[in-house]
Amino acid sequence: QTCALPISKTRWEAGRFRDSGEDLDFPPRYRLADDGVLATEYELIPLPRTGTVYTETTVHMPVPGLRTPYSLVIVELDGVGVRALVKVTGAEAGTVDIGDRGRLALRRVAVRSGVPDYGYMFEPERVA
Repeated sequence: QTCALPISKTRWEAGRFRDSGEDLDFPPRYRLADDGVLATEYELIPLPRTGTVYTETTVHMPVPGLRTPYSLVIVELDGVGVRALVKVTGAEAGTVDIGDRGRLALRRVAVRSGVPDYGYMFEPERVA
């Protein structure tokens, strides 16, 4: 069993438990042992901000508050075996392909009740 860690979502980190070797949890989360005890042997590991598109899709269905179409990609981060689902920025929808390289950039993703909300987006190398 797992539960989400209460960390800022602008931190680009994965979690690792001492007993799990090199396995990383992304997003970071606590674990419960079979006896229900919360595991506390947890460390945060900074993730690379570069990677390769593992798969992609372009969304054409209108979504309130979002310009459509827009593209989403799953990016395999360099050297850590972690994949992240992120929106594409800095490129026309539908122009990012599997195998494209790029970086994760912190961008404003929304404004809720007048407060800006930030998150990571994928920026292809050709515009980086």
